[in-house]
Amino acid sequence: MFTLIYRENADIVLHVSYLLLDLAVPYFTFLVTIVSTIIIVVQLRSKAKWRSAVVSGQSQSEKSDALLKEKRTSVMLVTVSLIFIVCLIPHSAVLTALSFVRELKLGGAYFNIAFLCYTFTFLMETINCSVSILVYYKMSTKFRTTAQEMLKSEFDTVTFDTVTFDTVTFDTVTFDTTGTFDTTRTFDTVT
Repeated sequence: MFTLIYRENADIVLHVSYLLLDLAVPYFTFLVTIVSTIIIVVQLRSKAKWRSAVVSGQSQSEKSDALLKEKRTSVMLVTVSLIFIVCLIPHSAVLTALSFVRELKLGGAYFNIAFLCYTFTFLMETINCSVSILVYYKMSTKFRTTAQEMLKSEFDTVTFDTVTFDTVTFDTVTFDTTGTFDTTRTFDTVT
């Protein structure tokens, strides 16, 4: 049934599809991200002020440490949200242009420009995915500690099956993170 509707009204169905999926959804996502970030930051600030006013048993340095931690959390959230929006707005702009300028479509007079813009937008999406983890690593001590523990346990020792130096071949050589190595079986053969 939907195939028949599409065949008979292909232009109308595609236009509605572009309006909903390419215009409304991305910009609505940006709006929700901005509003959510603002609400969370305002709530974090109000909770931090309340917490510093209520807590009386802590020293001034402990209170300032807690406020600094809340502030860093807010800065991290705003930074990640801004990176998300800045990196994905070009893609939404290309989709907006595609819905209004028909020559940007496949086979159109300006398709090469659209293709170049798409290449740039995919690069920006990749940057968004790559930079976010670096921001978390830099700004969150808990994330940094967990990541270092996971990577340390994964790459604590490196084992090679056969290592050949100038004249001696070792069957198994294990290097640990301190730079020392341990050989389990050695052969005195010359290779």
